[in-house]
Amino acid sequence: MQKTFLTNLGFLLLVNLLIKPFYILGIDAEVQNVVGAEDYGNYFAILNFTFLFNILNDLGITNFNNRNIAQHKEKLEAHFPRIIVLRFFLLLVYGVVTFFSGLFVGYSKWQLTLLAFLALNQGLIASIYFLRSNLSGLHLFKQDSIISVLDRALLILFCGILLWTDVAQSEFKIEWFVYAQTISYLITFLTAFVLVRRKISRLRLRIDPSFWKSIINQSAPFAILILLLSIYHRIDTVILERIVVDGDVQSGIYAQGFRFLDALNNFSFLFAVLLFPMFSRMLENGEDCKELLDLATRILISTVGIMAITCFFFRVDIIDWRYTTNIDMAATCFGLLILTAICHSTVHVFGTLLTSGGKLRTLNIISAFAVLLSLGLNLWLAPKLLALGSTIANLTTNVLVSGAHILIVHRIFGYSISGSVLLRLILLFLVMIPVGNFAHFFPGSWFISACIMGAIGVALA
Repeated sequence: MQKTFLTNLGFLLLVNLLIKPFYILGIDAEVQNVVGAEDYGNYFAILNFTFLFNILNDLGITNFNNRNIAQHKEKLEAHFPRIIVLRFFLLLVYGVVTFFSGLFVGYSKWQLTLLAFLALNQGLIASIYFLRSNLSGLHLFKQDSIISVLDRALLILFCGILLWTDVAQSEFKIEWFVYAQTISYLITFLTAFVLVRRKISRLRLRIDPSFWKSIINQSAPFAILILLLSIYHRIDTVILERIVVDGDVQSGIYAQGFRFLDALNNFSFLFAVLLFPMFSRMLENGEDCKELLDLATRILISTVGIMAITCFFFRVDIIDWRYTTNIDMAATCFGLLILTAICHSTVHVFGTLLTSGGKLRTLNIISAFAVLLSLGLNLWLAPKLLALGSTIANLTTNVLVSGAHILIVHRIFGYSISGSVLLRLILLFLVMIPVGNFAHFFPGSWFISACIMGAIGVALA
């Protein structure tokens, strides 16, 4: 299983590293530079608003389906046609609730138009994730890897044309970015659907309320978890935009730093994508997961730690390289936000094991605590410290959540980070800190200095 993990991880990382960094730092960041912090801040806050209702978009079905197909692949033929119809109705409910919630909070006509398309995009994304859950559940990891980057590759193509050519003969608007997403997600959805359809001998779409009720009951704990995760990961920018003076600008400043965190989290999420069906099948077969857990921990946390600490020490240089406004505040937020990537990587390993083992009640308790803490800290700190307040709230919440995951895995499974792995991680981070303090004195540009610092970290890892 470790060989399978490493082989598929290598391919998954290759295709993602070729596409996603360029999209996040080349396209997404350039869109913010072109449209400005205010328009992008509005878009970013509305985007995060759509995440708050994602429980209605999926009801935990994707995670349940991934685990179920990984353990019982013969169920694909019977379950897929019924779930597809159910997902269509869920998308309608999600769209209506999201739109009327936007009316309730006082969004303008322009914001509501943006909200409608972003809600449609969320529906397409959720549907793509469901289709991918079937591919990864069947251990078709290479096909899943290709689908995981297809939408971003298309966005690079479409937005690249709009941003860097005069084909539109007009100044780029944030709405174009949203419309390009819609087209890209639709093409990706159709492609993924064809791949899954090939694994089914006969597709007959069926309305089956009794089956839907059974699936929803079984996936309900996943749905609650998704709701709680969506709230505590996304509520900060919604609060910033709604209750803080110049909230759209502050949301844009926060987004400048969050974008790099999002890129690093996408990297660590790839591990969870592979680990979830593997842990699920191993636990179903009564196999010991300790070696795979240690392997994933050693590779992921050390890699993310090296990148996060390096980014922290070069935070001003990185923000100044990619943006043109609000450099100082954005760099401060970025420096703290990027450290939470270490917490996220920990959760992507230990939380995935808990999810695979069906320990959803425990995960929901942790996430409920995180929601209350995040809400409280944001409401307290954001009005006083603006974007920095939400950053501190984010970091504090994620440190406590990641620590809770490690403790719970030890209590339930008896697994903990092995002594040798823990010692290497501690020594690595202790050495990286003084290296970072002297890194700016290395010869050459800041980029070369950052690469040297990263290389030192890799050599020590």
